Amino acid sequence: MGGILSNVRNNIIYSLSRQTDQLAKLQEQTATGARINRVSDSPSEAYQVLTLDSQVSSLSTYITNLENTVSTLGVSSEVIGSMMSDILSTKTSLTQITGGIYNASQRQIIADKLDSVLQSMISFANTENSGQYLFGGTSTSTAPYLAQYTDGKITSVVYQGSSEERSIELAPGVADCAFYVG
Repeated sequence: MGGILSNVRNNIIYSLSRQTDQLAKLQEQTATGARINRVSDSPSEAYQVLTLDSQVSSLSTYITNLENTVSTLGVSSEVIGSMMSDILSTKTSLTQITGGIYNASQRQIIADKLDSVLQSMISFANTENSGQYLFGGTSTSTAPYLAQYTDGKITSVVYQGSSEERSIELAPGVADCAFYVG
């Protein structure tokens, strides 16, 4: 009879040990809020979780790219709107000059105004957003336009940017330009 009691005792100890292990696993799942805490919990499901984590990371990058692109295009739109306003103002001044209704001193005042507008246009064209120049194409780390001065007046403007637009990947296989050639 002693052998039977010994077997019963061993079975009870084994069952209690298994139940203790299961209880510890359930407590860990409750504490972490995750059903799979290590690969050995479920290898196939752990692989799926890792794949999903990778996709979340990738999508997070695309969301960041999209947010940055929207911001960049918004700033670019504002800058272009300001430039268009200056261009319309300049067009009016040039029309008045060519009409011959101004004397030399009045033409000089308008010429000074045009030089100021040109400086403003260069400043707009060299606008940065998040440390990157908007109108330098793929060359976003240096100012795309460099003004040459003689006697304090702009005599020429040199484009130093790239001749290629810079595209940003917004989704798998979907890219759009955010930094345009000036």
